[in-house]
Amino acid sequence: MIQIFQEAALPKLSQTSMYTRYNQSSGITEAVKSEFATINEHIVKTSDIQEVISLMKLNGDAIIKKAIAAWDKGDMVVIFNPQSKIPSVLPYIIAGKESPKVYVFADKLMTKLTSTNEYVNLMAGIEAAYIALCMQNNPNKFINNRDLMLSMAYLYQYMAVTPLETKLYMKGDNLVKAMLYMIAYFYKIVDGDKIAAERINYKRLINQKIDPKIFQQIVEDVKNMGDTSFLSLLELIKKINPVRYKDINNMYVTYFVQTCGMPIIFALENPTYLVLLLTSASYKTRLTQFGLNKLVGATCKKINVIINGMV
Repeated sequence: MIQIFQEAALPKLSQTSMYTRYNQSSGITEAVKSEFATINEHIVKTSDIQEVISLMKLNGDAIIKKAIAAWDKGDMVVIFNPQSKIPSVLPYIIAGKESPKVYVFADKLMTKLTSTNEYVNLMAGIEAAYIALCMQNNPNKFINNRDLMLSMAYLYQYMAVTPLETKLYMKGDNLVKAMLYMIAYFYKIVDGDKIAAERINYKRLINQKIDPKIFQQIVEDVKNMGDTSFLSLLELIKKINPVRYKDINNMYVTYFVQTCGMPIIFALENPTYLVLLLTSASYKTRLTQFGLNKLVGATCKKINVIINGMV
């Protein structure tokens, strides 16, 4: 049996609050174990979908060619099983301790494997999975690239705040404070206890005049959360207006799915899933919502250039 494994300087997937939530309701761990038990029956090789692979190489960016090479090498395993019980919140997962591989559940990305209409979904999925594997194998290489982390923080804060702005109609100073909390939380994920306000260039992320003391306090609040649970962050954001945002814990996930998309729900707590927003927005897929894709599109192109030189 293959052992599920997701670890880096980033939180383990299985220890995040979102994974726990969906594991309780959908039995993700058991579903993955069941999938791996019959994995050989559903493995897809690049030779099985030559027309789709040709389209990827023709229309994809430089990274997709590296992802396809990893697929051929065996570092990436693509599975297509329409009867799979794995929920759509898990488009891919990294497994194995000594020689980790990334497993892509293609049936969560497309309905027909050979479809030339849906191939961009698969292209976005395998490219994101490949980048995630690179991050897994050498997390510090990515975390220590502060220009990359700054751009990823921009991507993250807009993704995470979209449900609040669109569904809870958060605006003005309240919205700015929520964005600052999101930025601080992202850096808590990647920097852990080393998080410090002076290491975060928030002025390049928010085009508003912010009192440095306010941001310093927000960083301290996030640093002292005691865990990296996104649900704990929502408790801090709720305090911005306890009456108006009293139901934020119960409604946030529903709002997120509606405004951002189900396949990137784990991106809230793990950057190895945030890269799916990067690739989905770059290829303009429907895996993530149109409005979000359009909002972060330019930033995604910038990040893609940086990452291409790292993977």
